[in-house]
Amino acid sequence: LIDVTNLRSTVRAYRQGRSVEFLRNALIDGGNVDPASLVAALSAQGTIKDVFAGSSLEGAAENGALAVA
Repeated sequence: LIDVTNLRSTVRAYRQGRSVEFLRNALIDGGNVDPASLVAALSAQGTIKDVFAGSSLEGAAENGALAVA
C-alpha cells in the first residue's frame, strides 16, 4: 500500500509541477521502493517505470510514466 501511495504521489507531483523538495516531504518510508528512487525519477535522473520494473506495480508505473510524458 505504501508503494502504491508513493507512486500516485510521484505522478501527481510531476503533473502539478511540484518541486523535488515537495515530493521528498510527501513520500512515505517503509515500502519496498526507496523514496529516493522516486525523487530521482521526478528530477529526470530516471523514470518511474524503471523504479518499479519487475515488481507487481510495473504496469501501474508504466501507465504513470505515460501520464506524465
